[in-house]
Amino acid sequence: MNTDSAKLPPDLFRAMAYASFSAVLLLTGYDFARVSAASLFITHYGSKNMIYAMAAAPLCIAALVYAYGRALSALGSRRAMLGSYLVSAAVFISLYGAIKSGFTAACILLYIFAEAYIVVLVEQFWSFFNSKLTPAQARTWNGPITGVAALGPIAGDLFTKHYADRVGTEQFALLTGLILIPAGLLFLRSFALAGEPQPPREEAGGAMGHLHLDLLGRIRTLKLVAIIICLSQMVAVAANLHVYDELAVTIPTLDGRTAYMAGLWFWVQLSGTAFQFGLAPLALRTLGPGPVMLAVPLLNIASAAWLILSPGLPSAAFALITFKVLDYSVFRAAKETFYLPLSYDARFRAKQVIDSFLNRFSKGATAGAIALVRDAAGLASPILLPLACLGASAVWLGAAKSLCYPGKSAQALAQQDEEQPTPAN
Repeated sequence: MNTDSAKLPPDLFRAMAYASFSAVLLLTGYDFARVSAASLFITHYGSKNMIYAMAAAPLCIAALVYAYGRALSALGSRRAMLGSYLVSAAVFISLYGAIKSGFTAACILLYIFAEAYIVVLVEQFWSFFNSKLTPAQARTWNGPITGVAALGPIAGDLFTKHYADRVGTEQFALLTGLILIPAGLLFLRSFALAGEPQPPREEAGGAMGHLHLDLLGRIRTLKLVAIIICLSQMVAVAANLHVYDELAVTIPTLDGRTAYMAGLWFWVQLSGTAFQFGLAPLALRTLGPGPVMLAVPLLNIASAAWLILSPGLPSAAFALITFKVLDYSVFRAAKETFYLPLSYDARFRAKQVIDSFLNRFSKGATAGAIALVRDAAGLASPILLPLACLGASAVWLGAAKSLCYPGKSAQALAQQDEEQPTPAN
């Protein structure tokens, strides 16, 4: 294979297309779950208590990541993927039934599970892509892949925005479960076309551990990516909570909040899609991943500063949109290229630990820390949350610089990362 060519062979192109259409359905369902779960939680427990549900989410994600690791060892990536989709579908359908029967605590479980399941399923796409694409192909196609996937949430946001009042918020939990079934079958077709990624003999069957945690201690690239993921989620939590606080004050009705949040996510997905198809491949081909990884925290610093200077729901929504648009497009496309030279376990197991567990753990830990500061110190959220966005973005910038522009000794360690055993596709 010519690793300098961005062209995809026909079977690989079709496999990527099936996977992307699977992601359309998956993310449409997630959009239904995210909006309905948040709105139901606010209705029954209030926006101030949402941080406690966020703090509990890491327990769920830890269980899901470990279960996926066990399934990966026993079944391989193809059957582990299908099983994870079907189990998730069953959970959503069961929670819908519980909510409809009047068990309001199911709203808490719905919110927590919606926070957890999506990262485990989404990262399986990227483990698959990172096992099949060359660096040149990834720089060209990572953006459009995420762009196609974003078409689903755009449709989902429009549907939710216009039909939440008529359909009812609870019904979207059921739709989330049902849509996971065809999504899993489409992804299964991708494996049939491109082949199931295989581990080297020393990593087969989970021989180095179902999670292979020591990779995070040995490989510098993974350590820095993990730090960046944690910092980015600190920004995400602070921005999300600030929007929820402003939303609870500005729009008091359940279906009104659901419609507003659907509209907000529509603009996130629409803007993100434009970036994914246009800016992401252009920036990665012309600038490379390094400048992109630095630009993202810089832009988040700017939006956090504006949020401090001009508080309110419009500026809070803008800060969240800025973070999410960059996160869904150029940041994701650039970050994934750092996994390409690494081994099977790094791409499948360590990636789940970093991009699923640490992603949600840092989110939950940040929510818990904010709750502690609010309760113990009585700090008002209008200044606390924007300051958290600003501070985390500044540290994120430093970590990105270390990852993309290391000193000579760090460059030697990075070279060792690339020499880790990588199986044939």
